[in-house]
Amino acid sequence: MSMPKVIAIHSYKGGTGKSIIATNLTTIFSEKKDSCVLDLDFRAPSLHITFHQQVGKARWINDYLDAKCEAKEVVSDATEVASKGSRVYVGLANPSMTAIREMLAKDRRWEMVALNRLNNLVDYLLNQKTEYVVIDTSPGIHYSSINAAVVADKVLVVTTHDESDIDGTAKMIKEMYELIERPIEIVMNRVPAQIIAENGAKEYAQKIEDRLGAKVVGVIPCSCDILATERKEILAKTKPQHEFVKHLENIAQKI
Repeated sequence: MSMPKVIAIHSYKGGTGKSIIATNLTTIFSEKKDSCVLDLDFRAPSLHITFHQQVGKARWINDYLDAKCEAKEVVSDATEVASKGSRVYVGLANPSMTAIREMLAKDRRWEMVALNRLNNLVDYLLNQKTEYVVIDTSPGIHYSSINAAVVADKVLVVTTHDESDIDGTAKMIKEMYELIERPIEIVMNRVPAQIIAENGAKEYAQKIEDRLGAKVVGVIPCSCDILATERKEILAKTKPQHEFVKHLENIAQKI
């Protein structure tokens, strides 16, 4: 019997495709096991767009971290929206501007309490026989993203081919992940097809590994049609043969 896995999806900056990867990985995991995705990107929540049918059916994760509700009130069933077989659950962050401002104003003491509550939420999910918990984090080095990394068994750091993104990711690994000592792996996303063709996927991955000092588990080429989905579609469910999904399936196997 496999051990449950808690996987945080992180990035140095926004716009890397982190949230899309989180939702699609959750769906891929659901092919065999119950899975859940949690939106901890409190600065720019987006999963409510994908899981629009769930809004209003559960409390926000913000409420739970504020100790305004219990863990069971945060998670709603998203099987109809995202499953490939087993159950899928989702916990959403409040997308209102008021909630975003409130989360940005939280101090270190609050974040320490929030870490304990987040850990309890993950324990609740695992005790409910959820095999995989995927956490979509805030980009950059913030308390909420550090908390997500601390409770995770593994962190996937998503970066693009953009030089500023790779450089920032290298600094984040050194300043954050070497400090908290969490295992990380790299996903290169939205890489121009020409770059992959010129270098070869394996050679390109090796160059990134040498630079970042972390294993690259996937090199995903840019797919413009993904942008057309406007986050309202989970390709792993609606278009399982899509190249993007196939790359994520390979990543899921590796982790």
